[in-house]
Amino acid sequence: MAQLAPNIDINVALSVAQTTTPAPIARKKRRKTARGTKISRLSDLQAWKLDDAQIHAADRASCKSDVYNHFNAELVRHTRPFSTDNGAIDVPNYMEYVFTCKTHPEEHNIRRRQEDVSRGIGNFHSSIATCHRRYPLTEITSTSTTGRLGAAYSYTMHLAIILIACAYHYLPFARVLDKLL
Repeated sequence: MAQLAPNIDINVALSVAQTTTPAPIARKKRRKTARGTKISRLSDLQAWKLDDAQIHAADRASCKSDVYNHFNAELVRHTRPFSTDNGAIDVPNYMEYVFTCKTHPEEHNIRRRQEDVSRGIGNFHSSIATCHRRYPLTEITSTSTTGRLGAAYSYTMHLAIILIACAYHYLPFARVLDKLL
């Protein structure tokens, strides 16, 4: 008697027995600290001895967003009184940027300490959006769109629009141009 071989597919057995390893879990990457110039990383008291133009240029170099173009920036130095034997003197306290809207300076301004310039631009965006809602742009500026919003009227363009409408609605072009209808 001959032995009958069992009807087993070897490829199926091997594929069932082998398990795939799961993909490794993606690790969260640490955020890199904002790299500004050496001046922009100084504290207010350390940067007090520098000129306003130097501080502003260093902070502006580290800020890449275009929202700052909507504002004029002014650096204001705040002092606090300090009593000594000779009387009260003013000592440095902190520096603050006052961002004033270029188009409507009386409406909105944003104040931010010099140390916190790289804190984010969310309230700048909301302030610009509020400004544009209150005072819509009437003229085309270089920041919005370039070119004209519409083409000048021409008879050729008029015929082209009629032709497109006729093709879309399956109408004969001659019927639209017929003066009797």
